[in-house]
Amino acid sequence: MSAYPNAIFLQKLIERTHQLLRLYYNKNQWHHITPLLAQLSDAYIQLYSQNPVALQAQLQIYIKSQGYTTNMVVNEVVLVLAVCKHFGYSEKVTAELVSACLANYLCVTNENNAMARSEPVSTQTKKQWQFRHHLAVKLFERSGTTTNEITHILMRLTKYQKALNYPDLINLYDFKTLIVAVADLIARRITPKSSNEKTNPLKDTLKELYLSAASEKVRTVLKALVAELEYPFPGQLTRYKGYNAFCLKHAKTHTELCVVNDKKQLQTITTEQHLHFRQSSIPLVDPTLIFGIWFARKQVDDIRSEEAEQPSVIETAVELGHHDFVSYQQIEKALSCHPNLVERLLTAARQYNKQQQKAGGLRHSLTMVGLDNAALMCQRVLLEQSLEDYAHPLMAEVLSRYAITLKAVQAYTALQTTYHFEAIAGPFTAYVYYLLCTYQDIKWQIPDVEFEQEAKPLSYAYIFGISSVDNKTVCESIQAHFSFSGAHKAFISSELSSKDQLIGLSKAMVFIKLAVYRLLKPEVPFSAWQKALIQEQLNSLSVIDFEHFVGKIIEQAPYNPI
Repeated sequence: MSAYPNAIFLQKLIERTHQLLRLYYNKNQWHHITPLLAQLSDAYIQLYSQNPVALQAQLQIYIKSQGYTTNMVVNEVVLVLAVCKHFGYSEKVTAELVSACLANYLCVTNENNAMARSEPVSTQTKKQWQFRHHLAVKLFERSGTTTNEITHILMRLTKYQKALNYPDLINLYDFKTLIVAVADLIARRITPKSSNEKTNPLKDTLKELYLSAASEKVRTVLKALVAELEYPFPGQLTRYKGYNAFCLKHAKTHTELCVVNDKKQLQTITTEQHLHFRQSSIPLVDPTLIFGIWFARKQVDDIRSEEAEQPSVIETAVELGHHDFVSYQQIEKALSCHPNLVERLLTAARQYNKQQQKAGGLRHSLTMVGLDNAALMCQRVLLEQSLEDYAHPLMAEVLSRYAITLKAVQAYTALQTTYHFEAIAGPFTAYVYYLLCTYQDIKWQIPDVEFEQEAKPLSYAYIFGISSVDNKTVCESIQAHFSFSGAHKAFISSELSSKDQLIGLSKAMVFIKLAVYRLLKPEVPFSAWQKALIQEQLNSLSVIDFEHFVGKIIEQAPYNPI
Protein backbone atom coordinates (compact mmCIF):
# COMPACT_ATOMS: atom_id res chain seq x y z
CA MET A 1 0.00 0.00 0.00
CA SER A 2 3.10 2.23 -0.11
CA ALA A 3 1.98 3.54 -3.51
CA TYR A 4 -0.92 5.29 -1.79
CA PRO A 5 0.44 7.06 1.32
CA ASN A 6 -2.85 8.86 1.96
CA ALA A 7 -4.51 5.48 2.43
CA ILE A 8 -2.60 5.11 5.71
CA PHE A 9 -4.77 7.92 7.09
CA LEU A 10 -7.94 5.95 6.29
CA GLN A 11 -6.50 2.74 7.72
CA LYS A 12 -5.47 4.43 10.97
CA LEU A 13 -8.86 6.14 11.18
CA ILE A 14 -10.77 2.85 11.11
CA GLU A 15 -8.29 1.17 13.45
CA ARG A 16 -8.67 4.01 15.97
CA THR A 17 -12.45 3.74 15.65
CA HIS A 18 -12.07 0.08 16.62
CA GLN A 19 -9.92 1.12 19.60
CA LEU A 20 -12.51 3.70 20.69
CA LEU A 21 -15.24 1.06 20.73
CA ARG A 22 -13.17 -1.06 23.13
CA LEU A 23 -12.17 1.64 25.65
CA TYR A 24 -15.39 1.24 27.65
CA TYR A 25 -14.19 -2.14 28.95
CA ASN A 26 -11.14 -0.59 30.61
CA LYS A 27 -12.09 2.00 33.25
CA ASN A 28 -8.52 3.24 33.39
CA GLN A 29 -8.94 4.42 29.78
CA TRP A 30 -12.26 6.21 30.17
CA HIS A 31 -10.63 9.63 30.29
CA HIS A 32 -9.37 9.05 26.72
CA ILE A 33 -12.84 8.46 25.26
CA THR A 34 -14.09 12.03 24.82
CA PRO A 35 -10.85 13.46 23.31
CA LEU A 36 -10.57 10.49 20.94
CA LEU A 37 -14.23 10.87 19.97
CA ALA A 38 -13.64 14.50 19.01
CA GLN A 39 -10.44 13.67 17.10
CA LEU A 40 -12.12 10.90 15.13
CA SER A 41 -15.11 13.11 14.26
CA ASP A 42 -12.80 15.80 12.88
CA ALA A 43 -10.75 13.21 10.98
CA TYR A 44 -13.81 11.64 9.34
CA ILE A 45 -15.09 15.07 8.28
CA GLN A 46 -11.67 16.05 6.91
CA LEU A 47 -11.32 12.85 4.87
CA TYR A 48 -14.86 13.01 3.50
CA SER A 49 -14.34 16.58 2.35
CA GLN A 50 -11.10 15.61 0.56
CA ASN A 51 -11.98 12.16 -0.81
CA PRO A 52 -15.60 11.10 -0.23
CA VAL A 53 -15.14 8.03 -2.47
CA ALA A 54 -12.64 6.53 0.00
CA LEU A 55 -15.26 6.51 2.76
CA GLN A 56 -18.29 5.78 0.58
CA ALA A 57 -16.53 2.63 -0.63
CA GLN A 58 -16.47 1.29 2.94
CA LEU A 59 -20.26 0.79 2.65
CA GLN A 60 -19.52 -2.05 0.21
CA ILE A 61 -16.69 -3.63 2.21
CA TYR A 62 -16.55 -5.88 5.27
CA ILE A 63 -13.16 -5.61 6.99
CA LYS A 64 -12.60 -9.06 8.48
CA SER A 65 -10.10 -7.89 11.09
CA GLN A 66 -12.43 -5.33 12.69
CA GLY A 67 -15.57 -7.33 13.49
CA TYR A 68 -19.26 -6.58 13.13
CA THR A 69 -19.73 -3.53 15.39
CA THR A 70 -16.77 -1.56 14.02
CA ASN A 71 -17.84 -2.21 10.42
CA MET A 72 -21.39 -1.18 11.27
CA VAL A 73 -20.37 2.02 13.10
CA VAL A 74 -18.08 3.05 10.22
CA ASN A 75 -20.98 2.53 7.81
CA GLU A 76 -23.25 4.61 10.04
CA VAL A 77 -20.70 7.44 10.15
CA VAL A 78 -20.30 7.42 6.35
CA LEU A 79 -24.07 7.58 5.83
CA VAL A 80 -24.34 10.56 8.20
CA LEU A 81 -21.45 12.31 6.44
CA ALA A 82 -23.22 11.83 3.11
CA VAL A 83 -26.45 13.37 4.44
CA CYS A 84 -24.59 16.31 6.02
CA LYS A 85 -22.65 16.94 2.81
CA HIS A 86 -25.85 16.89 0.73
CA PHE A 87 -27.61 19.40 2.98
CA GLY A 88 -24.50 21.56 3.39
CA TYR A 89 -24.39 21.41 7.18
CA SER A 90 -21.56 23.17 9.01
CA GLU A 91 -18.60 21.28 10.44
CA LYS A 92 -19.95 21.86 13.95
CA VAL A 93 -23.32 20.24 13.23
CA THR A 94 -21.68 17.43 11.24
CA ALA A 95 -19.23 16.73 14.08
CA GLU A 96 -22.12 16.44 16.55
CA LEU A 97 -23.89 13.88 14.37
CA VAL A 98 -20.72 11.89 13.69
CA SER A 99 -19.90 11.87 17.41
CA ALA A 100 -23.39 10.56 18.16
CA CYS A 101 -22.79 7.72 15.67
CA LEU A 102 -19.48 6.83 17.29
CA ALA A 103 -21.14 6.84 20.73
CA ASN A 104 -24.16 4.81 19.58
CA TYR A 105 -22.62 1.42 20.49
CA LEU A 106 -19.75 2.74 22.62
CA CYS A 107 -20.80 0.81 25.74
CA VAL A 108 -21.98 -2.43 24.09
CA THR A 109 -19.37 -3.39 21.48
CA ASN A 110 -18.77 -6.88 22.89
CA GLU A 111 -22.45 -7.42 23.60
CA ASN A 112 -23.44 -6.29 20.11
CA ASN A 113 -20.89 -8.64 18.53
CA ALA A 114 -22.16 -11.54 20.66
CA MET A 115 -25.76 -10.87 19.65
CA ALA A 116 -24.69 -10.69 16.00
CA ARG A 117 -23.14 -14.15 16.34
CA SER A 118 -26.46 -15.38 17.84
CA GLU A 119 -24.69 -16.37 21.04
CA PRO A 120 -26.86 -16.81 24.14
CA VAL A 121 -26.81 -13.60 26.19
CA SER A 122 -27.81 -12.97 29.79
CA THR A 123 -30.67 -10.77 30.97
CA GLN A 124 -28.07 -8.29 32.22
CA THR A 125 -26.49 -8.12 28.75
CA LYS A 126 -29.86 -7.50 27.12
CA LYS A 127 -30.56 -4.74 29.64
CA GLN A 128 -27.15 -3.18 29.00
CA TRP A 129 -27.81 -3.19 25.25
CA GLN A 130 -31.28 -1.71 25.76
CA PHE A 131 -29.94 1.19 27.84
CA ARG A 132 -26.70 1.66 25.87
CA HIS A 133 -27.40 5.32 25.16
CA HIS A 134 -28.06 6.13 28.82
CA LEU A 135 -24.77 4.43 29.71
CA ALA A 136 -22.94 6.55 27.13
CA VAL A 137 -24.51 9.74 28.49
CA LYS A 138 -23.47 8.84 32.05
CA LEU A 139 -19.97 8.10 30.80
CA PHE A 140 -19.76 11.52 29.18
CA GLU A 141 -21.19 13.24 32.25
CA ARG A 142 -18.39 11.77 34.35
CA SER A 143 -15.79 13.14 31.98
CA GLY A 144 -17.53 16.53 31.93
CA THR A 145 -16.31 17.31 28.43
CA THR A 146 -19.05 16.23 26.03
CA THR A 147 -21.45 18.71 24.45
CA ASN A 148 -25.10 18.98 25.39
CA GLU A 149 -26.07 18.43 21.77
CA ILE A 150 -24.55 14.91 21.61
CA THR A 151 -26.34 14.06 24.86
CA HIS A 152 -29.55 15.49 23.40
CA ILE A 153 -29.28 13.14 20.39
CA LEU A 154 -28.37 10.04 22.41
CA MET A 155 -31.21 10.49 24.90
CA ARG A 156 -33.75 10.42 22.06
CA LEU A 157 -32.07 7.91 19.79
CA THR A 158 -33.67 4.73 21.15
CA LYS A 159 -37.19 6.14 20.74
CA TYR A 160 -36.40 7.31 17.22
CA GLN A 161 -34.95 3.94 16.27
CA LYS A 162 -38.15 2.25 17.45
CA ALA A 163 -40.30 4.85 15.72
CA LEU A 164 -38.77 3.96 12.34
CA ASN A 165 -40.34 0.51 12.72
CA TYR A 166 -43.45 1.70 14.57
CA PRO A 167 -44.27 5.09 13.00
CA ASP A 168 -47.15 5.89 15.36
CA LEU A 169 -44.89 5.70 18.43
CA ILE A 170 -43.72 9.35 18.60
CA ASN A 171 -43.46 12.50 16.52
CA LEU A 172 -40.07 12.60 14.78
CA TYR A 173 -39.55 16.32 15.35
CA ASP A 174 -35.76 16.41 15.91
CA PHE A 175 -34.12 16.13 12.49
CA LYS A 176 -30.62 15.66 13.93
CA THR A 177 -31.66 12.60 15.91
CA LEU A 178 -33.66 11.32 12.94
CA ILE A 179 -30.61 11.44 10.65
CA VAL A 180 -28.59 9.33 13.10
CA ALA A 181 -31.50 6.89 13.58
CA VAL A 182 -31.97 6.39 9.82
CA ALA A 183 -28.21 5.93 9.31
CA ASP A 184 -28.18 3.37 12.14
CA LEU A 185 -31.07 1.41 10.61
CA ILE A 186 -29.43 1.31 7.18
CA ALA A 187 -26.03 0.37 8.63
CA ARG A 188 -27.54 -2.55 10.57
CA ARG A 189 -29.23 -3.83 7.41
CA ILE A 190 -26.26 -3.60 5.06
CA THR A 191 -23.47 -4.72 7.42
CA PRO A 192 -22.86 -8.49 7.41
CA LYS A 193 -22.83 -10.06 10.87
CA SER A 194 -19.92 -12.20 9.71
CA SER A 195 -17.68 -12.33 6.66
CA ASN A 196 -19.71 -15.26 5.28
CA GLU A 197 -23.15 -13.66 5.58
CA LYS A 198 -24.92 -11.93 2.72
CA THR A 199 -27.00 -8.91 3.67
CA ASN A 200 -29.39 -6.51 2.02
CA PRO A 201 -27.73 -4.47 -0.73
CA LEU A 202 -27.57 -0.73 -0.07
CA LYS A 203 -29.61 0.04 -3.19
CA ASP A 204 -32.44 -2.30 -2.16
CA THR A 205 -32.34 -1.10 1.46
CA LEU A 206 -32.78 2.53 0.44
CA LYS A 207 -35.64 1.57 -1.87
CA GLU A 208 -37.44 -0.57 0.73
CA LEU A 209 -37.15 2.05 3.45
CA TYR A 210 -38.39 4.79 1.13
CA LEU A 211 -41.47 2.79 0.12
CA SER A 212 -42.30 1.85 3.71
CA ALA A 213 -41.51 5.22 5.34
CA ALA A 214 -44.52 6.83 7.00
CA SER A 215 -42.68 10.11 7.65
CA GLU A 216 -41.81 12.68 5.00
CA LYS A 217 -38.74 13.58 7.08
CA VAL A 218 -37.45 10.00 6.74
CA ARG A 219 -37.97 10.14 2.98
CA THR A 220 -36.07 13.44 2.91
CA VAL A 221 -33.03 11.76 4.50
CA LEU A 222 -33.24 8.81 2.11
CA LYS A 223 -33.49 11.08 -0.94
CA ALA A 224 -30.39 12.93 0.28
CA LEU A 225 -28.47 9.63 0.46
CA VAL A 226 -29.56 8.60 -3.04
CA ALA A 227 -28.50 11.97 -4.45
CA GLU A 228 -25.15 12.03 -2.64
CA LEU A 229 -24.01 8.43 -3.12
CA GLU A 230 -25.27 7.75 -6.69
CA TYR A 231 -25.57 4.23 -8.10
CA PRO A 232 -23.43 2.25 -8.83
CA PHE A 233 -21.81 3.05 -5.52
CA PRO A 234 -18.06 3.43 -5.01
CA GLY A 235 -16.61 0.09 -3.90
CA GLN A 236 -19.03 -2.14 -5.78
CA LEU A 237 -17.39 -5.09 -7.53
CA THR A 238 -17.77 -6.02 -11.20
CA ARG A 239 -15.91 -7.94 -13.92
CA TYR A 240 -14.00 -6.11 -16.60
CA LYS A 241 -12.20 -8.06 -19.38
CA GLY A 242 -12.02 -11.13 -17.16
CA TYR A 243 -10.64 -9.34 -14.09
CA ASN A 244 -12.20 -8.06 -10.87
CA ALA A 245 -12.79 -4.33 -10.91
CA PHE A 246 -14.01 -1.93 -8.24
CA CYS A 247 -16.18 1.07 -9.05
CA LEU A 248 -14.38 4.30 -8.17
CA LYS A 249 -16.83 6.84 -9.54
CA HIS A 250 -19.84 6.70 -11.84
CA ALA A 251 -20.98 9.46 -14.17
CA LYS A 252 -23.80 9.63 -16.71
CA THR A 253 -21.58 8.73 -19.66
CA HIS A 254 -18.81 6.64 -18.10
CA THR A 255 -17.58 4.73 -15.07
CA GLU A 256 -14.16 4.91 -13.43
CA LEU A 257 -12.85 1.49 -12.41
CA CYS A 258 -9.84 0.13 -10.56
CA VAL A 259 -8.98 -3.17 -12.27
CA VAL A 260 -7.13 -5.81 -10.22
CA ASN A 261 -5.27 -8.43 -12.28
CA ASP A 262 -4.13 -11.89 -11.18
CA LYS A 263 -0.91 -10.46 -9.77
CA LYS A 264 -2.88 -7.91 -7.72
CA GLN A 265 -1.55 -5.12 -9.89
CA LEU A 266 -3.92 -2.16 -10.09
CA GLN A 267 -4.94 -0.13 -13.10
CA THR A 268 -7.35 2.80 -13.14
CA ILE A 269 -9.45 2.95 -16.30
CA THR A 270 -12.53 4.74 -17.63
CA THR A 271 -15.15 2.80 -19.59
CA GLU A 272 -18.48 3.53 -21.25
CA GLN A 273 -19.56 -0.13 -21.07
CA HIS A 274 -22.77 -1.09 -19.29
CA LEU A 275 -21.61 -3.15 -16.30
CA HIS A 276 -23.33 -5.40 -13.76
CA PHE A 277 -22.18 -4.85 -10.18
CA ARG A 278 -22.20 -7.15 -7.18
CA GLN A 279 -24.81 -5.94 -4.69
CA SER A 280 -23.73 -7.47 -1.36
CA SER A 281 -20.76 -6.44 0.80
CA ILE A 282 -17.31 -7.75 -0.06
CA PRO A 283 -15.26 -9.39 2.74
CA LEU A 284 -11.65 -8.24 2.34
CA VAL A 285 -8.31 -8.69 4.10
CA ASP A 286 -5.84 -7.04 1.71
CA PRO A 287 -5.24 -3.48 3.01
CA THR A 288 -4.51 -2.21 -0.51
CA LEU A 289 -7.99 -3.24 -1.65
CA ILE A 290 -9.63 -2.00 1.55
CA PHE A 291 -7.89 1.35 1.85
CA GLY A 292 -5.46 2.00 -1.02
CA ILE A 293 -7.27 1.88 -4.32
CA TRP A 294 -9.71 4.66 -3.42
CA PHE A 295 -6.82 7.09 -3.60
CA ALA A 296 -5.83 5.90 -7.09
CA ARG A 297 -8.35 8.01 -9.03
CA LYS A 298 -7.18 11.40 -10.17
CA GLN A 299 -8.93 14.27 -8.46
CA VAL A 300 -10.08 16.99 -10.88
CA ASP A 301 -10.44 20.46 -9.42
CA ASP A 302 -13.49 22.46 -10.39
CA ILE A 303 -12.79 25.06 -13.05
CA ARG A 304 -13.34 28.45 -11.50
CA SER A 305 -14.64 31.42 -13.36
CA GLU A 306 -12.31 34.38 -13.69
CA GLU A 307 -15.18 36.81 -13.26
CA ALA A 308 -14.84 39.29 -10.44
CA GLU A 309 -16.57 38.14 -7.29
CA GLN A 310 -19.73 40.03 -6.38
CA PRO A 311 -20.60 40.93 -2.78
CA SER A 312 -22.58 38.21 -1.04
CA VAL A 313 -26.19 38.72 -0.02
CA ILE A 314 -25.23 39.12 3.64
CA GLU A 315 -22.45 41.60 2.75
CA THR A 316 -24.98 43.73 0.90
CA ALA A 317 -27.39 43.55 3.85
CA VAL A 318 -24.61 44.72 6.16
CA GLU A 319 -23.72 47.50 3.70
CA LEU A 320 -27.32 48.72 3.89
CA GLY A 321 -27.05 48.76 7.67
CA HIS A 322 -23.86 50.81 7.66
CA HIS A 323 -25.33 53.82 5.89
CA ASP A 324 -28.02 56.38 6.52
CA PHE A 325 -29.46 56.67 3.00
CA VAL A 326 -30.77 60.02 1.78
CA SER A 327 -32.24 58.86 -1.57
CA TYR A 328 -33.91 55.85 -3.16
CA GLN A 329 -31.26 55.90 -5.87
CA GLN A 330 -28.56 55.14 -3.30
CA ILE A 331 -30.49 52.12 -2.03
CA GLU A 332 -31.11 50.89 -5.59
CA LYS A 333 -27.41 51.23 -6.40
CA ALA A 334 -26.44 49.20 -3.32
CA LEU A 335 -28.75 46.39 -4.53
CA SER A 336 -27.58 46.47 -8.16
CA CYS A 337 -25.20 43.51 -7.66
CA HIS A 338 -28.15 41.21 -6.89
CA PRO A 339 -30.55 41.48 -9.85
CA ASN A 340 -31.92 38.02 -9.02
CA LEU A 341 -33.43 39.43 -5.81
CA VAL A 342 -35.35 42.26 -7.45
CA GLU A 343 -38.52 40.17 -7.79
CA ARG A 344 -38.41 39.28 -4.09
CA LEU A 345 -38.02 42.95 -3.19
CA LEU A 346 -40.94 43.90 -5.42
CA THR A 347 -43.07 41.25 -3.71
CA ALA A 348 -42.06 42.52 -0.26
CA ALA A 349 -42.98 46.09 -1.23
CA ARG A 350 -46.38 45.04 -2.58
CA GLN A 351 -48.02 45.15 0.87
CA TYR A 352 -47.34 48.92 0.97
CA ASN A 353 -49.09 49.59 -2.34
CA LYS A 354 -52.25 50.97 -0.75
CA GLN A 355 -53.61 52.50 -3.99
CA GLN A 356 -52.90 49.33 -6.02
CA GLN A 357 -50.61 51.28 -8.36
CA LYS A 358 -48.74 49.47 -11.10
CA ALA A 359 -45.14 49.25 -9.93
CA GLY A 360 -42.73 50.78 -12.43
CA GLY A 361 -39.61 49.11 -11.07
CA LEU A 362 -37.58 48.71 -7.90
CA ARG A 363 -37.14 52.43 -7.21
CA HIS A 364 -40.85 53.10 -7.63
CA SER A 365 -41.66 50.21 -5.28
CA LEU A 366 -39.25 51.60 -2.68
CA THR A 367 -41.07 54.94 -2.76
CA MET A 368 -44.23 53.11 -1.66
CA VAL A 369 -42.37 51.88 1.44
CA GLY A 370 -40.94 55.29 2.29
CA LEU A 371 -37.32 56.36 2.59
CA ASP A 372 -37.12 55.78 6.34
CA ASN A 373 -38.09 52.11 6.00
CA ALA A 374 -36.99 51.14 2.47
CA ALA A 375 -33.46 50.21 3.55
CA LEU A 376 -34.87 48.23 6.51
CA MET A 377 -37.15 46.29 4.16
CA CYS A 378 -34.26 45.52 1.81
CA GLN A 379 -32.12 44.36 4.74
CA ARG A 380 -34.91 42.07 5.88
CA VAL A 381 -35.39 40.51 2.44
CA LEU A 382 -31.65 39.99 1.98
CA LEU A 383 -31.31 38.41 5.42
CA GLU A 384 -34.32 36.19 4.75
CA GLN A 385 -32.61 35.02 1.56
CA SER A 386 -29.51 34.21 3.63
CA LEU A 387 -31.65 32.29 6.11
CA GLU A 388 -33.20 30.25 3.31
CA ASP A 389 -29.71 29.40 2.05
CA TYR A 390 -28.52 28.46 5.55
CA ALA A 391 -28.17 24.71 6.14
CA HIS A 392 -29.29 23.31 9.49
CA PRO A 393 -31.22 20.15 10.45
CA LEU A 394 -33.94 22.22 12.14
CA MET A 395 -34.02 25.05 9.60
CA ALA A 396 -37.66 24.38 8.71
CA GLU A 397 -38.59 24.84 12.37
CA VAL A 398 -36.49 28.00 12.62
CA LEU A 399 -38.25 29.51 9.60
CA SER A 400 -41.64 28.47 10.97
CA ARG A 401 -41.06 30.24 14.30
CA TYR A 402 -39.62 33.24 12.52
CA ALA A 403 -42.79 33.38 10.38
CA ILE A 404 -44.91 33.30 13.56
CA THR A 405 -42.87 36.25 14.84
CA LEU A 406 -43.60 38.21 11.68
CA LYS A 407 -47.30 37.46 12.17
CA ALA A 408 -47.03 38.95 15.66
CA VAL A 409 -45.27 42.03 14.26
CA GLN A 410 -47.96 42.33 11.59
CA ALA A 411 -50.72 42.13 14.20
CA TYR A 412 -48.96 44.74 16.38
CA THR A 413 -48.28 47.28 13.63
CA ALA A 414 -51.84 46.96 12.28
CA LEU A 415 -53.16 48.30 15.61
CA GLN A 416 -50.99 51.42 15.91
CA THR A 417 -49.27 54.06 13.78
CA THR A 418 -46.17 54.89 15.82
CA TYR A 419 -43.91 52.07 14.62
CA HIS A 420 -43.57 50.77 11.08
CA PHE A 421 -43.62 47.03 10.30
CA GLU A 422 -40.05 47.10 8.91
CA ALA A 423 -38.70 48.91 11.99
CA ILE A 424 -39.83 46.04 14.21
CA ALA A 425 -39.43 43.07 11.85
CA GLY A 426 -35.89 43.83 10.62
CA PRO A 427 -34.10 43.42 13.98
CA PHE A 428 -35.82 40.06 14.58
CA THR A 429 -34.54 38.87 11.19
CA ALA A 430 -31.01 40.02 11.98
CA TYR A 431 -31.09 38.32 15.39
CA VAL A 432 -32.13 34.97 13.89
CA TYR A 433 -29.32 35.16 11.35
CA TYR A 434 -26.57 36.03 13.83
CA LEU A 435 -27.94 33.59 16.40
CA LEU A 436 -27.47 30.79 13.86
CA CYS A 437 -23.99 32.04 13.03
CA THR A 438 -23.04 31.95 16.72
CA TYR A 439 -25.06 29.04 18.14
CA GLN A 440 -26.22 26.03 16.15
CA ASP A 441 -27.69 23.88 18.91
CA ILE A 442 -31.25 24.79 17.90
CA LYS A 443 -33.84 22.54 19.56
CA TRP A 444 -37.44 21.76 18.75
CA GLN A 445 -38.44 21.90 22.42
CA ILE A 446 -38.81 25.39 23.86
CA PRO A 447 -37.47 25.58 27.44
CA ASP A 448 -39.70 26.59 30.33
CA VAL A 449 -38.68 29.86 31.97
CA GLU A 450 -39.08 30.82 35.64
CA PHE A 451 -40.14 34.38 34.85
CA GLU A 452 -40.50 35.37 38.52
CA GLN A 453 -36.74 34.88 38.89
CA GLU A 454 -35.86 36.89 35.77
CA ALA A 455 -35.10 40.61 36.00
CA LYS A 456 -34.21 40.81 32.30
CA PRO A 457 -36.68 40.42 29.42
CA LEU A 458 -37.19 37.11 27.66
CA SER A 459 -34.46 36.45 25.12
CA TYR A 460 -35.64 35.70 21.59
CA ALA A 461 -33.19 32.76 21.61
CA TYR A 462 -35.61 30.82 23.84
CA ILE A 463 -38.08 30.69 20.95
CA PHE A 464 -35.53 28.50 19.14
CA GLY A 465 -34.87 26.18 22.06
CA ILE A 466 -31.61 27.83 23.20
CA SER A 467 -31.60 28.56 26.91
CA SER A 468 -27.87 29.07 27.57
CA VAL A 469 -26.95 31.86 25.20
CA ASP A 470 -24.49 34.73 25.56
CA ASN A 471 -26.72 37.45 24.15
CA LYS A 472 -23.90 39.95 24.32
CA THR A 473 -22.04 38.14 21.53
CA VAL A 474 -25.06 38.04 19.21
CA CYS A 475 -26.06 41.62 19.99
CA GLU A 476 -22.53 42.87 19.36
CA SER A 477 -22.74 41.41 15.85
CA ILE A 478 -26.03 43.24 15.27
CA GLN A 479 -24.60 46.49 16.65
CA ALA A 480 -21.48 46.21 14.49
CA HIS A 481 -23.42 45.56 11.28
CA PHE A 482 -26.47 47.80 11.76
CA SER A 483 -24.98 50.78 13.57
CA PHE A 484 -27.24 53.39 11.86
CA SER A 485 -30.48 51.67 12.81
CA GLY A 486 -32.34 52.91 15.88
CA ALA A 487 -34.68 49.92 15.54
CA HIS A 488 -31.80 47.47 15.92
CA LYS A 489 -30.52 49.39 18.94
CA ALA A 490 -33.98 49.12 20.50
CA PHE A 491 -33.96 45.36 19.89
CA ILE A 492 -30.55 45.04 21.55
CA SER A 493 -31.97 46.92 24.54
CA SER A 494 -34.89 44.46 24.66
CA GLU A 495 -32.34 41.64 24.95
CA LEU A 496 -29.73 43.09 27.31
CA SER A 497 -31.38 45.81 29.41
CA SER A 498 -33.05 45.23 32.76
CA LYS A 499 -36.82 45.71 33.09
CA ASP A 500 -36.38 49.26 34.50
CA GLN A 501 -34.36 50.42 31.46
CA LEU A 502 -36.91 49.48 28.79
CA ILE A 503 -38.45 52.39 26.88
CA GLY A 504 -40.44 53.00 23.70
CA LEU A 505 -39.71 50.58 20.87
CA SER A 506 -37.75 48.19 23.11
CA LYS A 507 -40.94 47.64 25.14
CA ALA A 508 -42.80 46.81 21.93
CA MET A 509 -40.07 44.28 21.07
CA VAL A 510 -40.43 42.62 24.49
CA PHE A 511 -44.22 42.53 24.08
CA ILE A 512 -43.95 40.76 20.72
CA LYS A 513 -41.47 38.19 22.09
CA LEU A 514 -43.82 37.44 24.99
CA ALA A 515 -46.73 37.06 22.56
CA VAL A 516 -44.80 34.54 20.45
CA TYR A 517 -43.71 32.68 23.58
CA ARG A 518 -47.31 32.55 24.85
CA LEU A 519 -48.44 31.21 21.49
CA LEU A 520 -45.86 28.41 21.60
CA LYS A 521 -45.89 27.80 25.39
CA PRO A 522 -49.39 28.77 26.58
CA GLU A 523 -49.09 27.16 30.02
CA VAL A 524 -46.12 29.20 31.35
CA PRO A 525 -47.19 32.12 33.64
CA PHE A 526 -45.64 35.57 33.33
CA SER A 527 -44.12 37.64 36.15
CA ALA A 528 -45.74 40.72 37.67
CA TRP A 529 -43.54 43.19 35.77
CA GLN A 530 -44.15 41.36 32.48
CA LYS A 531 -47.91 41.50 33.07
CA ALA A 532 -47.61 45.25 33.72
CA LEU A 533 -45.64 45.76 30.48
CA ILE A 534 -48.18 43.67 28.56
CA GLN A 535 -51.08 45.71 29.95
CA GLU A 536 -49.33 48.97 29.06
CA GLN A 537 -48.90 47.80 25.46
CA LEU A 538 -52.47 46.51 25.26
CA ASN A 539 -53.76 49.91 26.40
CA SER A 540 -51.75 51.64 23.67
CA LEU A 541 -53.21 49.22 21.11
CA SER A 542 -56.76 49.49 22.48
CA VAL A 543 -56.92 45.71 22.83
CA ILE A 544 -59.04 44.11 25.56
CA ASP A 545 -56.56 41.52 26.83
CA PHE A 546 -53.45 39.57 25.90
CA GLU A 547 -55.34 36.48 24.75
CA HIS A 548 -57.28 38.70 22.35
CA PHE A 549 -54.01 39.93 20.82
CA VAL A 550 -52.64 36.37 20.55
CA GLY A 551 -55.90 35.45 18.85
CA LYS A 552 -55.27 38.16 16.24
CA ILE A 553 -51.95 36.46 15.44
CA ILE A 554 -53.66 33.10 14.99
CA GLU A 555 -56.43 34.59 12.84
CA GLN A 556 -53.97 35.75 10.20
CA ALA A 557 -53.49 33.73 7.05
CA PRO A 558 -50.10 32.00 6.79
CA TYR A 559 -47.70 34.91 6.49
CA ASN A 560 -45.12 34.98 3.71
CA PRO A 561 -41.93 36.56 5.12
CA ILE A 562 -40.76 37.59 1.65
